[in-house]
Amino acid sequence: MATVLEPKSASRESEPKSVDLDGFLAQLADLSRRFGIAIGDGAQLYVMETEDYQRAYRTSDESDLSFA
Repeated sequence: MATVLEPKSASRESEPKSVDLDGFLAQLADLSRRFGIAIGDGAQLYVMETEDYQRAYRTSDESDLSFA
């Protein structure tokens, strides 16, 4: 398990969260297969939380294209 520190949100407490890293990497691999995302050296993936606390993934912080 890995601990991820997330920015403090006005509606949620800001304390470290435990994340199943293997599960996250498996989910990332599935997104890569389904949407044809190539992840290579130096690639960045932005993980954002939507208003209803679902996770969205983007390959750029300026992109309008996200994967949930």
